[in-house]
Amino acid sequence: MIEHTENPKKVVSEISRIVKPAGRIVITVPNESLINNVKDIVWKLGLFDLIFPGIPRRQNDEWHLHSFDLKMLKDACNSLEIEKILSVPFFFLPIRYIAICKNKKHGRISEEMFSRKPRKKEYLDDL
Repeated sequence: MIEHTENPKKVVSEISRIVKPAGRIVITVPNESLINNVKDIVWKLGLFDLIFPGIPRRQNDEWHLHSFDLKMLKDACNSLEIEKILSVPFFFLPIRYIAICKNKKHGRISEEMFSRKPRKKEYLDDL
């Protein structure tokens, strides 16, 4: 989704800000150059309208403000700790990249904040 935003780094930074310390963040982007190359080949074969009916010829015609590749994804995620990057569907045909990241910020989180379960009586007291 960050390919649709004006400032992907700022979006990722804001996600990092609101996620709890050491929380996991997953970011996916299409591999624009590969997708466009595949579309070009299909176009040259004269099969584009048959295989991709109603789909724009260029990937960046689909409301994308940025054309991501692996380097741009890593750069956009520089405020995070990248644990793993997956290529989907295959490493040799990465139509989409998935970055599994961990929030860099560390801190002590109150156990009570995340584990406390309200008692039933508390709900009844408000009635």
